[in-house]
Amino acid sequence: MIEKIAMILAHLAGGEFIPAVPKPPTVVRYRTSYGVLKSAFDDIGVGVLNPGQPLDAVFYYTNAEGWADIINHVNRWSNLYMPSSAYETEVSDCEDFGIWAALMAQTILGREYKINGMRMVVGDIPTKHGFNIMPVGDDHGALTHFLLYEPNQGFPFMAEPFEVGDHNYQPKLVLL
Repeated sequence: MIEKIAMILAHLAGGEFIPAVPKPPTVVRYRTSYGVLKSAFDDIGVGVLNPGQPLDAVFYYTNAEGWADIINHVNRWSNLYMPSSAYETEVSDCEDFGIWAALMAQTILGREYKINGMRMVVGDIPTKHGFNIMPVGDDHGALTHFLLYEPNQGFPFMAEPFEVGDHNYQPKLVLL
C-alpha cells in the first residue's frame, strides 16, 4: 500500500518511484559441471537440448530450502511468474512462460545469488507443457534430485517449488 502511494506521488511530481530491492537471503550455493548435470537428467529420463554445445559449462544451485527462500524473496519484489491473462495460444503460452521465467531466474538469480540452475523444461501434465526445473543439493552439495516450478499464475500451485511427479508433471526435455 505504501509503495502504491509513493508511486502515485512520484508520478504526480513528474518523477519515477523506484522501490528498494530487499537484501536477498543468504543461501548455500553448490557448483556442478555440465556433464554431471546432464548425467543427472539422463538418470531421470530427461533429454537435454542445447544448440550444439552447452549454454554454460558450470551450473550453480542450492538446496530445497534455498530454492524456496529465493523464489519467495524474488516474488515479493519482482515476479518469476506470468499472469494467466497474458496466456495466448501459440503466441504467449506455456513454453513462453517457462522461457520467460527461466530468463528472469537466470538474470535475477545469477546477479543476486550467483545461481544459474533454474532451467526451462518441456514435459507432460499429461499434455505437453513448458515449466521450469531446478537441481537440488544435499547438505554436502551432492545433487540429489530436482524440483519443478510452474510460472503460470493460473495454476493453484504456481510460484512454489514442487517435486517431479507432483500435479502429474513429468519433465521430458531441458534446455541446457
